[in-house]
Amino acid sequence: MPYLAPGHSTMGRAKKPSPPPLRGSKSINEFCASHGISRKTFDNWVKAGKGPRLLRPVPGGRILITDDAERDWLRQFATDE
Repeated sequence: MPYLAPGHSTMGRAKKPSPPPLRGSKSINEFCASHGISRKTFDNWVKAGKGPRLLRPVPGGRILITDDAERDWLRQFATDE
């Protein structure tokens, strides 16, 4: 816990809101929920090179998966029957 001078408090400090995601994109948690997988599974897929392309629009910002990247990722599982 950070040191606070006497008489100072962290109570009431508003958390900085995160910017809205880019239109046509999902956060990693949204992607996992929509495909019924855990975050651990997602991380393992990415580490193995089997996950979707990731986009970080702002350095240090949150990572997103665009709808195009999701479609491309899903195409690899399609069969030509």
